[in-house]
Amino acid sequence: MESVAEKIAPVDMFGEWTDDDPTDVEVTYKGKTSRLGLTLAPIDRSLALAGLNRIMAGDFEIRAFKVTVGTSDTLSCYVKPSSWWKSMDAEFPSEMAKTFMVLPEGVDLFSLPPQT
Repeated sequence: MESVAEKIAPVDMFGEWTDDDPTDVEVTYKGKTSRLGLTLAPIDRSLALAGLNRIMAGDFEIRAFKVTVGTSDTLSCYVKPSSWWKSMDAEFPSEMAKTFMVLPEGVDLFSLPPQT
């Protein structure tokens, strides 16, 4: 969460664990608070990324570098303004599709097979 917040600075974004049952993370972005919907299971890494995309929708987007999907327990992502993604997708559709994966909702990115 903090590394995403650093990439979109100076936009105000922060998160904190809830005391509720189940425990979750509440993220405040531009004054609006939303929960990530964590389950306290390994899929939470993917749910957190998808949740941040939902919260920032229209302003910023996180995408995964395909070369890192399904290769280890580490996923490399890129955070850019939504307008940048739209422009790059329009100008370089084939290259963008080969390089980046749009983060799917409810899918454990770490259990996917390697992407080519």
